[in-house]
Formats: sequence, C-alpha cells, structure tokens
Amino acid sequence: MQILFFIDTSFGSLGLEHHQQQQAPTAQASRCARGSTGAEAARAGRLAATDAQTRAAVEERRGETWPERARCLAVLSLCILLSCCGAARQAVEREGDPATASATEPTPDTATAAAKVAETVNLNGALAECRSAFPDQIAQAVARTSCVIKATDLVRPMLPFPELLDRENTLRKALAEQVQARTMSLLERNVQIQKVHAQLLDEERSRLPAAPADASKPPAAVTQWRQSNPEGCGRLGGDAATCF
Repeated sequence: MQILFFIDTSFGSLGLEHHQQQQAPTAQASRCARGSTGAEAARAGRLAATDAQTRAAVEERRGETWPERARCLAVLSLCILLSCCGAARQAVEREGDPATASATEPTPDTATAAAKVAETVNLNGALAECRSAFPDQIAQAVARTSCVIKATDLVRPMLPFPELLDRENTLRKALAEQVQARTMSLLERNVQIQKVHAQLLDEERSRLPAAPADASKPPAAVTQWRQSNPEGCGRLGGDAATCF
C-alpha cells in the first residue's frame, strides 16, 4: 500500500509539472499577443490623429485661399467686361455718328470755306499797318517786329512747312533787339534777313514734291511771303513794302 501511494504521488507530481510546463508557453504567447495588439492600436491611433491634423490643415488652407481666388476671378471678369465695352463703343463710333465723322474728316464744303478765308488774308496790308504804327525802324524796332510777327502768323497755316516761317521770325526778333540796342546797324539786319529768307525758300522747294498732288495756285498771302525780302532790301534800307 505504501508502495502504491508513493507511485501514485510520484506520477501525480510528474503530471502536475508537465501540465505547468505546457501552460507556461501558452501564457507567454498570450502576453506577447496582448502586447502586440496594444502597440498596433497605439500606432493606429497616432496615424488617425496625424490624418485628422492633415485634413484639418487642408481644410483651413482651402478656407484661406478661396477668398483670394474669388477676388482674382472678380478682377478678371471686370477686365474682360471693360475690354468688350471698349471694343463695342469703338465699333459704334465707327459705324454711326455722322456729326463725329464730319468733325474729324474735312468735307469739300469745309475745304472751300478755308480756301476762301485764305484768299481774304492780305499780308502786305497787315505789314503796311505795322509800318504806319511804328515808323521808326531803330527806336521802335522791337515793337515793329512784334507787329510783323503777328501779321505773318496769318500766313503760317497756309504754308506747307510752317516751321520755316517760325525760324525766320525767331531770327527777326533777335535782330530787332540788337538794332534797338544800337549793337547792329539796320542795313546789316536787312542783309541777314534777306539771306536767311532765301535759304528758307530753297529748303521749301527741296522738300516739296516734284509734282504736288494739289497743283492749284497758292493763296496770295503765301506768294507775298515768298516774294518778300529780295536782294534789294539790303540796299533800300528795309522800308519798302516787301522788306520786313
């Protein structure tokens, strides 16, 4: 009996140890599984938080950039609208208003009226008034020259190159100041005006076309200016009707 009790007890101890050895790996595996599951859950939580932050940043950026895009679209639309309106207005102006067309383009009636006005300009008559108002060519040289320049201004719009007359009048004014200041003689002044006038006429002829489109006779005032200040003015003292 004692032998059987000992054997049973021994086998029982061995069975308990064997059972504990089998349960130990299973418990360790369970603990590893629980640890792995916790790490994955933590990592998944961090990924979800990062994704939420990214989405929030994107939404916030969209909210900030949309007003700027809206302003850009509004400005672009306004520019397109203004350009269309300008083009339409130009088209209407080109097509339609006879009053505007008549104001910008000379009509035959306007050209005829201008020609009639040009024919009424009398340069020699205006110069005669200057000689009568300022008879002293030395003491009144500056005032007399100012009157002459105003008289020749009537001819200026009729000339093909009015800047030539401007150059002559600039010299005329400078010489008059010297004559009145007694730093230049009247004869010398007349000689210089005669030479410059001849040079200006040569320049005008060189600039005019060989066969002008408008071959009509020039106005009388233009002819009077072209024929003024001949070579004889340097000897006559400048008191003749053509010397000024």
